Amino acid sequence: MLDLKIQYFAPGEAYGTIRYGIVEISEMPDVSAIKPNSQFVFRYTFGGGLRPSDYKKIVLTCKSGEEFPASTINPKLEGGAFKLSCQTADEVGAVTSNYENFYLMKYGFTIAHKNFGANFTTESEVKDLQIN
Repeated sequence: MLDLKIQYFAPGEAYGTIRYGIVEISEMPDVSAIKPNSQFVFRYTFGGGLRPSDYKKIVLTCKSGEEFPASTINPKLEGGAFKLSCQTADEVGAVTSNYENFYLMKYGFTIAHKNFGANFTTESEVKDLQIN
């Protein structure tokens, strides 16, 4: 088991609590097949609230980069990792945001690194972790 403590910073910004989630998945890649130097698409409907008009169809397209040691992200991480460069587009194809995540091959999941759009940029860093 891997527990990550990730701190998110947005100086001068306050965040409210709103519940959002994936409502429907229409296309999902085989996560175990994600390898360095590949591409995949994930299509889903995302939203919050009770009204279907609040839901948005999203297409997430990702390309993976070269493999590198996960310990470059944090010295406590083992195995390999690679960067996933992704972008989300709405149902008409307009790009809404871009992401850079790290896929940790030994652990089988991604961690956030950067998220940026027309009016925002967020960056995440693994400050500490505990491997059980």
